[in-house]
Amino acid sequence: MQPTPEWEASFATTLARAVSRRGLTLDRLSVRLRSMGTPVSIATLSYWQTGRSAPTRTRSLRAIENLETILEVPRGHLVGALPSDASATWDPTAAVHARPTLMGTLRSMGLDLERHSEAQMVKDSTVVHADRLTRRQRVHQLTCSQEDGWQRVPMVFGASDDTMVPTIEAGRGCTIGQVVELPDERELVVELILDRPLSRGELAMFDYTLHWASSEEWQSFERSIAARLPYLVLEVAFEGTPPRHASYVHAPRHDSSPDHQDWLALSTGRHIQHAMHQAAKGIHGLTWNW
Repeated sequence: MQPTPEWEASFATTLARAVSRRGLTLDRLSVRLRSMGTPVSIATLSYWQTGRSAPTRTRSLRAIENLETILEVPRGHLVGALPSDASATWDPTAAVHARPTLMGTLRSMGLDLERHSEAQMVKDSTVVHADRLTRRQRVHQLTCSQEDGWQRVPMVFGASDDTMVPTIEAGRGCTIGQVVELPDERELVVELILDRPLSRGELAMFDYTLHWASSEEWQSFERSIAARLPYLVLEVAFEGTPPRHASYVHAPRHDSSPDHQDWLALSTGRHIQHAMHQAAKGIHGLTWNW
């Protein structure tokens, strides 16, 4: 077994002590968090407490702030146990390079994470189904090739503790090549193949659809941006009862708290949307609650 990273051990110990002092069960904590609009499963709370995993996503970090309230500890007591270094050096591929299983999988597929292209526009559209446990995510991307002959696009999709690994289908402008699921890492590694090789500087539009299922209600989704993106559009439509509140949030990196939030109005068509020009790198997300 690999040793728990020092920062995860620090957070796990801090959380376990706070839970013990407050005398609440993980089941009770999960119920309280759900009532505050940041649901976290009992299994995930257990993983955090033992150091098996640590909160990284924007939704999880908001849950940690609510845990501070529930556990009656000073503001920042739990958040402060997480890494707090500046976002200027954040690179979402850095953690991938440090993971031999994932890097070995990419190499075996003949893929790498070098920047062979630059995204110009991403439109991320999600439909939350009436059961609130499943959703369909369609992504349109306009990209510019940085070299002659570029055609193969590597994609890595990760699932949280309460989410199943997604399935994927190609739309226009691409086909699905190799697909490898990594059960232990709860990730799907996918090769998207553009309809034809591109020349350096040539633009191409393609889209694909992901199907997600969770044991918890979907109340957010997010997208990581590794570099400033000229255009980013995030939108969510609701097939069932629309949420009461919705907002856009941005965090500089996965292990930091949100630094920006805008409340969003729900349209008459029961969907929310947030469009950006020159979107900053970091984690962009939409959140909602019923």
